[in-house]
Amino acid sequence: MDAHGILNKHMRSIAPYTIEEAYEVSDAIDQGNWQELEGELGDLLLQVIYFTQIGSEDGHFSFESVVKNVSDKMVRRHPHVFGEKKAVQVNRPTNYRLGRNKGARAVKKTRHQKH
Repeated sequence: MDAHGILNKHMRSIAPYTIEEAYEVSDAIDQGNWQELEGELGDLLLQVIYFTQIGSEDGHFSFESVVKNVSDKMVRRHPHVFGEKKAVQVNRPTNYRLGRNKGARAVKKTRHQKH
């Protein structure tokens, strides 16, 4: 197996742990357990660091490029908050947000059924 195959295999092997950490973040929020949430957010961040280190070692991306991408995305999506534009209208049709969140709710329902 070449280096690219090894990298992909390693990323796939830790992906389930990343998903589990995200579930644990969600559970801490649902329980209102802020101390637990703090720890779980750290665990989730550690997963991001793992992936960015692997990606960096193979020359695909770096932690810095990931942070820049998310920063640029936040400004692009919310220029009235993070950019120089002023909000003209903040009311969005509720079905827009509902449509974007359908997948997240389906995953959450499935997760809760497993417990």
